[in-house]
Amino acid sequence: MRSFEIVLGNGRVVTASSESEPNLYRALRGGGSNFGIITAFELEAYPYSGMWGGRTMIDSIHARQAIAAYEGFVKKQEDHPKGHTIFIATYDEGPLRLLQYMAYTEPEADLPIFEELRKVPTIESSLGLTDYTALAQNIAGLQDGVGHRAAVATLTLKLDIDLLNFAYDVFVTEAAPKSSYINATMEFHAIPRTTSPAGNRFGLEGADGPLISFLLIFTTSDAQYDNEVTETLQKILGLIESEAKKRNLYHPFLFANYSAQWQNVFDSYGEANIKFLTEVANVYDPERVFQSLQPGSFKCSSPGRVRQSKV
Repeated sequence: MRSFEIVLGNGRVVTASSESEPNLYRALRGGGSNFGIITAFELEAYPYSGMWGGRTMIDSIHARQAIAAYEGFVKKQEDHPKGHTIFIATYDEGPLRLLQYMAYTEPEADLPIFEELRKVPTIESSLGLTDYTALAQNIAGLQDGVGHRAAVATLTLKLDIDLLNFAYDVFVTEAAPKSSYINATMEFHAIPRTTSPAGNRFGLEGADGPLISFLLIFTTSDAQYDNEVTETLQKILGLIESEAKKRNLYHPFLFANYSAQWQNVFDSYGEANIKFLTEVANVYDPERVFQSLQPGSFKCSSPGRVRQSKV
């Protein structure tokens, strides 16, 4: 991200970059919508000539092999940053089914890094030379419950095959009995490693190995199940978080896009980042327009924190 054009709470328009308004620029890399309305941004661009990837569907009897292949891939991902995969278990169409999404951002087929993933027996596969549009449309098909009531929640785990298997088992145990009226999905997403983790506010500088976002997506068509959805999400996450802490494999980071409204996203960034974001909010939004008047979204500073910072 090179720069942001942003409208502040007082109507002033500024451009935030590493050279102009650098503190605001750093705060926007993780601070969400707490400082203004972004009306334009400039991104780094890279040459593109196609890609390889797609989706495989797997019978749940092969879950252990698929999880082992996923764990093995993530271990190699830092050395192969153009490759990525997502493991998904879902009851969205009835019985439990497993999905693997694979992508490599060059048109190079069947690279060795994907070998173990491709060895997992499949029911169907769309792997091949493709483009981003096709892959995005395929992934979007998982979330086509138009009009359904959706809830998401997340936590972050250090990469460990036994813990991944534990998380999968907890999901199946808790979600299966409710699958006739709650469409439940879980996903493993490797958090991309950046060459400059201190450039954002996520608090991931000290990560000593690969991290996995464990994502839950629950949907239902009937409001009477709303409380049960929330309770089930919280129970699954609670059991996995407790086990991860017991094994010293828990990480506090919460990815905002995957977090539930009851999760403390900004607290997960660490005290130093909370302090920085609060100070930037006090400078660029002293009236707290985007902390108090804007509905929804995660707020980087509670009223108590802002008052304390001003003293």
